[in-house]
Amino acid sequence: ELNEDFFKKLGVEEGGQDKFMEELRNNMQKELDSSITNQTKQQVMDSLAEMHEFALPSDVVQREIQALKEQMLGQFQQPPGNPQKIDLPDDLFRDQAEKRVKVGLVVNEIISAREIKVEEIDLESKLAEMASVYGEPEQVISWYKNNPDQMRGVEMGLLEDRVIDLILEEAKVEQVEAAYNEVLSGAALAPFRGEGNEDTEKQDIEMGEEEKSEEETDQTEFIGCRPVAPLVNGAQSVASDAVPTQPEQNGVMHSHCKIFYGNESLFVLLRLHQILLERMKSAR
Repeated sequence: ELNEDFFKKLGVEEGGQDKFMEELRNNMQKELDSSITNQTKQQVMDSLAEMHEFALPSDVVQREIQALKEQMLGQFQQPPGNPQKIDLPDDLFRDQAEKRVKVGLVVNEIISAREIKVEEIDLESKLAEMASVYGEPEQVISWYKNNPDQMRGVEMGLLEDRVIDLILEEAKVEQVEAAYNEVLSGAALAPFRGEGNEDTEKQDIEMGEEEKSEEETDQTEFIGCRPVAPLVNGAQSVASDAVPTQPEQNGVMHSHCKIFYGNESLFVLLRLHQILLERMKSAR
């Protein structure tokens, strides 16, 4: 029941329903703005990776692989004093590491070429914004300032934001109308169209929403996941690269073929299982 006791439990001491609805709208707007910003940034970064091809420094890629490996191992925490015994192969993280390194080098080149800088006042403002969600923001700000690595991370985040703003100013931006829940779920993302994709764009326009396949429509439910393996006639078949293509005939999906989707943790577990099977076969 929407009464004063209910509103007080949610932190609204005064103003009743009107104040509660105002704060609810403000929070929803913050979530919406944050989702739009994050998804736009991700699209720009993905586009930079798609548009650039060059040799990557192997030592930098290896360091990134190690960082991703340690991040994943952190999800398999063991009791204190017990060393990690999980041996994750480098190839499991290579694609993601190479993409990160590529995007990082491109972003750094843009920062250098355009002489993009972050002022001290911008750092202070960002720290205040980040600390505002904590009970004692002064201690949070002090902790960041006493940790040079953390401060460099904050500064790099601001530099990336400047690069994103610069690219959006000079790029042709496609705006997509979408419902609130579509934006938060990621289903409102527009497809990336690089150079040479004019035919694809024309086909998409001619197709129309009514003629899109059921498989394509249903896949919007799996934003944030990735295709792991096809399920053909109900049986799972793990391809060698673990990201299989869908069998097609004359450009049409077979009706009996489905794609199994999972998040990154599930993907890692299945890849580990696949690698173990391959090693067992080779050992015979």
